[in-house]
Amino acid sequence: MIDEKRKFRRLALTMEDGFFGTFQLTDKETLVVPILSLSAGGLHFALPAAKNDLIEEGTRMNLKKLIGTVKLNFLSDISIDVRWKEKANTPDYMFVGCKLLDLSESVQEQVIKFVDKERKTRGQYG
Repeated sequence: MIDEKRKFRRLALTMEDGFFGTFQLTDKETLVVPILSLSAGGLHFALPAAKNDLIEEGTRMNLKKLIGTVKLNFLSDISIDVRWKEKANTPDYMFVGCKLLDLSESVQEQVIKFVDKERKTRGQYG
């Protein structure tokens, strides 16, 4: 069971779960990366070391879609602010933590429902 001390329930994942986010960087480059946790407040993902120079703390980008057990295209893009980066325990990756910015009520509800459905599918309610 996940310890819930956060405002929003969080979906915990591993790289092997096959859960990906598609991001649009400010220079229009698209980045597809494994998502390791997700809530309506933020997310964190594994960034390939080869792409490390694309993202720094404070980088802004847009989350375009999520692919898990179901694909989720958002009602509108979600603006993301990179809050931290750290070396991963997996070779050739960095971990990146992000805050979701200025979610409309409808998009926030969409993310919450997606997280709840994925948590249930993955047995993360206890």
